[in-house]
Amino acid sequence: MSDTHEPISVLGLGHMGVGLASALLDKGYPVTVWNRTIAKAQSLVPKGAKVAESPADCVRAGTIVIISLASDEAVRSVLSGISDLSDRTVLNFTTSRPHWEIETADIVNKELNASGGPKDIFAKQEHICHVFGKALWISDDHRKICMLENASIFGFAGLCAAYFQSIALAGAAGVDVVDFTQLALMPHLKLFENLLPQMAKRDQDQDHVVTSDSVSVGALREVVASACEAAEVSGVSAHLFKELHVLLRQAAESGKGPDDMSAVIPMLRRGGNT
Repeated sequence: MSDTHEPISVLGLGHMGVGLASALLDKGYPVTVWNRTIAKAQSLVPKGAKVAESPADCVRAGTIVIISLASDEAVRSVLSGISDLSDRTVLNFTTSRPHWEIETADIVNKELNASGGPKDIFAKQEHICHVFGKALWISDDHRKICMLENASIFGFAGLCAAYFQSIALAGAAGVDVVDFTQLALMPHLKLFENLLPQMAKRDQDQDHVVTSDSVSVGALREVVASACEAAEVSGVSAHLFKELHVLLRQAAESGKGPDDMSAVIPMLRRGGNT
């Protein structure tokens, strides 16, 4: 173990907390962990982790404190029992709501979020973030950081919703859903490598003219309506996509039918109203 590695404390040992602590241990960092259910630390002890009896004891053991708890409320509860966070950098990996993000930052005074924080602190501790993946400086505005974090969650959750709906209908059709996933759905993922950046550029430039490699609002509305109808007549709920169909209908009725499907994005910024 390298003597140059600063000691790190990890509060919270859910799937993410265990993963973060394990990655640090693999890189030779001295790690102290705490969790309400101590049994969750069992897999980390053979790797060299020390187990603290309380959050305060855990924090005292490290110069860098990583928080990975289940909720904002859990963060507030744990931090309320810690009287001194001075001379420590806090990396908060807990998914947060905007007002909680700001309040947590006020409590710890020095906070380095999973994707940002005061820039000088980020530069100093960037090597820690690189243990977990690519580290990017975004902003010292905690509300903005929180919005971007949750924007990425929308992207992931949206893909999950699409898959849930797709696999439910495929299963109702009696096909092998594993084969369907591998042969019919996975190849489509490659299309998004170009499609998503193109839509982002169209939204940024406010250029929603349909081209040969894009899809119109009207066309997307028709295929979504068809898919929803196919699901309903097959006894499969299509409620995950009904709101999308409503949005596309509103867009078409407001004259956006011939436009590129990226034209619906500004409607969401206005609350879905045309």
